[in-house]
Amino acid sequence: MPRTPEACAKSTSDSSPTPQGTVIRDVYNFIKQEGVNPYPYGDAYGGQGEWREKWMNLEPNPDQKPPQCTLYKTRDSLKAGLAGLKPDQNLTLRLFVVEDLSQTVIEALGYKFGVEPDFFREHLYAYAWNNPRDPWKDAATLEVDLEQRRWFQIRFPRARYFQKDTTYSKDARGEEIKFNVERRADDDENRGCKWDDSGALTSFMRSKASLWTKKRGSVGEPETAILLLDPTIQKGAPLWKGYKNWEKPPYPLRSDPLPEGPKQTSIFDDFVHWAQKPECFPQLSFEECPSRIHIPMAALLHLLASEWLLIIDYVKARLNIIDWELAYPQHFVKNPDDIDGRMRKLHAWRRFIPVFREMLSDMLLRVFHSSSHIETMRGSDFDTRAWLAYQTNNDGRVHDLITDVVLQPYKRDFALALGAMEEFQKRLERLTQLAVQTSIVDDSRRSMADNRNLHRLTWLATLFLPLSFIAALLSMQSKVSELGHTLWVWAVVAAPSAGLTLGVVLLISSITVKKAMSDFPWFGNWKPFEKKDSSRKR
Repeated sequence: MPRTPEACAKSTSDSSPTPQGTVIRDVYNFIKQEGVNPYPYGDAYGGQGEWREKWMNLEPNPDQKPPQCTLYKTRDSLKAGLAGLKPDQNLTLRLFVVEDLSQTVIEALGYKFGVEPDFFREHLYAYAWNNPRDPWKDAATLEVDLEQRRWFQIRFPRARYFQKDTTYSKDARGEEIKFNVERRADDDENRGCKWDDSGALTSFMRSKASLWTKKRGSVGEPETAILLLDPTIQKGAPLWKGYKNWEKPPYPLRSDPLPEGPKQTSIFDDFVHWAQKPECFPQLSFEECPSRIHIPMAALLHLLASEWLLIIDYVKARLNIIDWELAYPQHFVKNPDDIDGRMRKLHAWRRFIPVFREMLSDMLLRVFHSSSHIETMRGSDFDTRAWLAYQTNNDGRVHDLITDVVLQPYKRDFALALGAMEEFQKRLERLTQLAVQTSIVDDSRRSMADNRNLHRLTWLATLFLPLSFIAALLSMQSKVSELGHTLWVWAVVAAPSAGLTLGVVLLISSITVKKAMSDFPWFGNWKPFEKKDSSRKR
């Protein structure tokens, strides 16, 4: 079982109580003594679930050779593999791909390559926001400091379709608990439309991909990179069976076999599959991109862009369904009067879409050095090349290896995704206003129906007035011959009483009488018709 943030906050070994909450002590030093934890990390979890780590040696493939790939299945094999790394003049890049995290991975990779602890720490949690009492929240970092890092982090959502509610609530939740990183699949709360299966739902999981790089150092030492990927829930299925196969189809007149794509069981397996197929991505010369990391980076951006396109299509479909439900509730909603259900769907997107926009904006700023907000203020793309003189890191920055030549082909896809999210947010506001107006119109229709029913009741009561009057007269005297004397006595008593009652009501309702009675010298300070100022201090 992984160690949750609540368990970290309650642990006496990692934290100390304060009046404001619990502050976790983070250790950022390296201890090289024998037998001592070589890479102490204050927030390291106790129990560890299953994890996988792949090490890919990407050769400078002039003849399109696939890179060498080594899979470590045990912690001992990982430690032995890291200890057996030797300088190689022909090796240009060494990439470590890690699914999920474990204390062994943090200690082994961190100590071997001198990785900053923040790289692992910020990958642990993926909360949309933090409570003021959350002890694991770090202070924000200045942009000028972020540019000097050797790593960056990409946040993105992953959608998954579940055919039954129990598959999501029990099986998928059970898999989440086994993750070492803190991830959660959130229900989109848009189930129950006309075309949905009973009990089917779609969830979104906030995920991260963190890439750390190190330039070539001494002679024979290749460039080094570490890529952290999130685990994938095995229950359920990707939306619309996932993305398409990126390999080129065979020539129609030939009998070449169809290229087999990945099974799309996890983002880890998909990345490893495509990173070994450089022919599927744009080829760059050594002069354009001296680093061979552009193939793995292209595979990662391909996966993320494809996931965003699937989510955009899904959000578009759901908003269209809500629009139809508001326009024709009698045809597309089981209960046309359930306006709360439609408002609940809209409120769910009011939570999701701003988070998606924030993810895309943050990615454009961190990875592509471009932001729509900064372009509006400065009139140009966000460029940090002037900060190179400030660089103090001898190992280089992450963008020293991942140049603009690698990133620019994908900038348009993510910019279009951000534009789609902005359009969805505007449409969501219009749909919210339409839902409110529809609710008001429905209330007006119900009021008109009630008024028509009241009008019918008034005519019915009018019909019973003479019948009630005759019944009252007959109840006074059963003999019709003696009814005249009884009617005269009733009129003498009832008419003055009714007139006196109406006169008293009209007199009390008169403003002049109210003012005169308020000014009348009553006994003591009691004046029954004088309004008291409740805001006046006593």
